[in-house]
Amino acid sequence: MIVEGKNAIRRKLLRLRRAMDEEERLKLSRKIKENLFGLPEYRSAEVIMFYMAHDKEVETREMIADSLCSKRVLLPKVDIEGGKIVPVEIENLDDVGKGAFGIEEPKGREEYSGKIDMVVVPGIAFDLRGYRVGYGKGFYDGFLRGVSSLKVGLAFDFQVVDHIMEDANDVPMDIVVTEKRIIRC
Repeated sequence: MIVEGKNAIRRKLLRLRRAMDEEERLKLSRKIKENLFGLPEYRSAEVIMFYMAHDKEVETREMIADSLCSKRVLLPKVDIEGGKIVPVEIENLDDVGKGAFGIEEPKGREEYSGKIDMVVVPGIAFDLRGYRVGYGKGFYDGFLRGVSSLKVGLAFDFQVVDHIMEDANDVPMDIVVTEKRIIRC
């Protein structure tokens, strides 16, 4: 078996993801939403941190809108100067606007400091042990090291690879949800 480095995995899977047809991306995202919402851990969670999709990631807007009906929803706000992610609660999707790196994030600035039951995490690739490849800036791993929340990665099934060479800073997911399967790591 050939083990590819993170940069090779990142390049390959970004190319595949960016080539996805938009209709197919949304269809698969709805299936991923069904699988996520079917998890007992999702149903029992009271506070969930999502992400706003960009660059053809699994679409989360509908997940967020539906979760706002019965749960407290947080979104990440990037503090570029501090080099970290700050969780901020939103009341509705009108509370979101363009932020760092052109990614939508909360307009508010007040950091949420309570318990977070579940953090939904984006990624370019995930392996069967829950390790992920992101964009390489380390924001998510830094944030995830500081929380005891359940960590759930969302991905299209083609983004799941056999093995990612992890390093000391990488934080694995507890669960990876795709349109085809739920991987408990």
